[in-house]
Amino acid sequence: MSATRAAPAKIDIEAEPAFCGLGPSHAALGMNNAVAFYRVSGRAGAKVSQRSYMGSVSHVALNEATAALLIEGRVLVHPIEGPGGGRPDDEADVWLPPPGQAQSITGVAVTENFIVTSSREGVIAYYLADDCSPVNEYRHDGGAISRIFPQPAGSRMVFEDDKAQLHVFNPVNDQVLPLPGFNGRCENVMWDVADPNCFVVADAAGLYVYLHYPVSLQGAKVEFLSKQPLQASHTPLLCFNGSVGCRLKSGALDTVVLDTHRALQAVDAAAAKVCALVGRR
Repeated sequence: MSATRAAPAKIDIEAEPAFCGLGPSHAALGMNNAVAFYRVSGRAGAKVSQRSYMGSVSHVALNEATAALLIEGRVLVHPIEGPGGGRPDDEADVWLPPPGQAQSITGVAVTENFIVTSSREGVIAYYLADDCSPVNEYRHDGGAISRIFPQPAGSRMVFEDDKAQLHVFNPVNDQVLPLPGFNGRCENVMWDVADPNCFVVADAAGLYVYLHYPVSLQGAKVEFLSKQPLQASHTPLLCFNGSVGCRLKSGALDTVVLDTHRALQAVDAAAAKVCALVGRR
């Protein structure tokens, strides 16, 4: 997070949504089976399309061009906008899992290049975002998967099974590692956008910081770094360079610096001051 906070974008909506999704350039707001898509630019959002689906929508995820909606145990993927703007043609719709695969989908996430799904059958599936071609499929021996939290690039993931146990999954080699030091009820998992191997698990009272080592002298491992308390008024949303952005109950935003990163941020601040002084000469 930069020292200068960007001004929020305002979106005029017709009714309070039950769920929302945010992508790099769009926002999706919906209730029941209806979802409205807005293009967000600068400090405003403009509606580009609205659509009603044949079933209740429980979750929507976006990347730059694609929307993936969880609808009663299946995932519908379609472009956010048509070639000339506005609502895309229904012929571009793709349903996941593909025909012939009996899966009840529990979660969906979208990265720049991948669409990722989880199921009650314990399957984690990766598809290319461009055409929904299958890339990788993994079946968890521990049973159903309830939630997934992929890294922004999609190359790592934390998932929660139906026993409320958290695991780190590497889709490159299908390796699964348990998370040490966490016995609470997970509220959110945030991968640090600036560090692809660092992530934070949040429960109702604290933040747990982890580091994933894909390769080490002891093999791949997950290291628990620290725990720090979190105020009840704060809902953590994302992590960048050791700073956790939180929404307050009042609707305002606040930043919590992780204890593990305070020294690093102090060094960054000092370096920035030096650069600023050099630039003045």
